[in-house]
Amino acid sequence: MSGRRPFPSAVQRLKLLVDESLSITVARSLEEAGHDAVHVGGLGLLGAADSEAMLAAADGERVLISAGTDFGELLAIGRKPGPSVVLLRRAPHLPQAQERLILEALSVLEADLQAGAVAVVSPGRLRVRETAALAEEPIGSHPTSLSLCVALCLTSSHWMAWNGF
Repeated sequence: MSGRRPFPSAVQRLKLLVDESLSITVARSLEEAGHDAVHVGGLGLLGAADSEAMLAAADGERVLISAGTDFGELLAIGRKPGPSVVLLRRAPHLPQAQERLILEALSVLEADLQAGAVAVVSPGRLRVRETAALAEEPIGSHPTSLSLCVALCLTSSHWMAWNGF
C-alpha cells in the first residue's frame, strides 16, 4: 500500500472554473477526477479582467479556483456573496502538484464551497471564510464582518505586500 491517502469517494462532483493563473492542465485533471471543470480559456476569457472571471463563475454557479491575488479583495469590495473561491497561496509551480493540493482541499471543503466560502489553500494550511457574511452585515457593524473583510483583503495583494512578497 502506498503512503498516499486516497481521496474520499463521497466527494460530489463540483462545478469549477479554473482561472488563467493556473494551467489548463489543472482544469483537465480536475475533470478527470470527476469534477465539472472549465478553464477560463474555454470560455474565451483569457486576458479578461478578474471581475469578468468572477461574473462567469457566478453565472455558471461554479467555484472559482485561482492563484491570483485579487479575488478575495473583489469579494470584500463587492459586498455581495459571489461565487465560492479557492485561492492558492505559496502553491507549488508544477501543475501536478497544484492539482494534488486542490483535490485534497476540495475533499475537505465541499460543504463550505456549496454554501458559499472563500478558501485560502497553501501546502499544510487551509483557511475558510463564509461569503454570505459580506452581504449580510455592514462593514464595521459587527467584529466578525470587519475581521472577515480584513481577512479577505489580507489574502489579496495587500497581504503579499505587507509580507514582502
